[in-house]
Amino acid sequence: MKLTLCVIGLGQVGTSIGMALQKSKATNLLWIGCDVNNQFLQQAKKTGAFNRFSNKLVDEVKNTDVVILATPVSQVIPTLEIICPYLHNEAVIINFSGWPGLLGEKAKEIIDSRYFWCSITPTLNPDLIEDPSNFQPKANLFEEGLMLVSLGEDTPPAVVKITSNIITLLGGKEYLADAYEVDGFLAVTQLMPRLLSAVGLQTACGRPGWMDVRRMAGVDFKDISTPLLKWLNEDSPGDYLSITKLYALRMLGDMKKILNLYEEKIEGEKSEEIDDLYHQLSISYHEWLSRRQTNDWDYEMGRGVREGRRRK
Repeated sequence: MKLTLCVIGLGQVGTSIGMALQKSKATNLLWIGCDVNNQFLQQAKKTGAFNRFSNKLVDEVKNTDVVILATPVSQVIPTLEIICPYLHNEAVIINFSGWPGLLGEKAKEIIDSRYFWCSITPTLNPDLIEDPSNFQPKANLFEEGLMLVSLGEDTPPAVVKITSNIITLLGGKEYLADAYEVDGFLAVTQLMPRLLSAVGLQTACGRPGWMDVRRMAGVDFKDISTPLLKWLNEDSPGDYLSITKLYALRMLGDMKKILNLYEEKIEGEKSEEIDDLYHQLSISYHEWLSRRQTNDWDYEMGRGVREGRRRK
């Protein structure tokens, strides 16, 4: 019997899911790509990543066994509200959009006991960390990347098996993780860079002399814009920050403390302390990059994603 899977949201993540399934030559699986945004739909069609493409969410989910939500974060709950009345009993809904704790809370208010909700939060293929085309969909986007799975306590074995099979087809590495723990990870790895990017650009572009200063802007200035541009390409920053409000405020508070620390050291002309601080940051960065590119994390299992949660 063929399993029907519908991916809603054909941005980078959604289209990459289709491309990865195509690359895996999955059998006994029909995968459909859906998006109400005609621009994204037409772009995805060029990849031929799905067996079928559609902009009719309701029509497609009626006979779908597994629905993958790869929409912007701000559209996950509105999309659920649209499709839930039309899902068949025991349909599995997998949130690929991130923030499994925050979105899971809201999803509980919409999803009844006939359906199963879980989250898979993917990370980037280590080989693509320094790829300049990282905005584009790729068949290998998830290969060898951690895929953090957040399940409810009463999730049946059949649903667990479905999530495992999907991760295998996508080429990822599966880890079980608490939903709110993953939210905390995303606050640092996704939210913080976007806030820093926006603050940096606002600081520069809001200066009285920006019209003249911009003639000098080069690679460094371009690099800090990347997280903001990716954010704008994926979602509405205002809506995103409304959903992640508590994490955003906490992160901004932490950033203020660091700015105060820098202000104190610069004001006190503590050159050696600043050099030492930046040297340690450089060491931390290069250690992270090296381990991220090799996926060598076993030495520190127990911090964050725990050994006991890893599926062998």
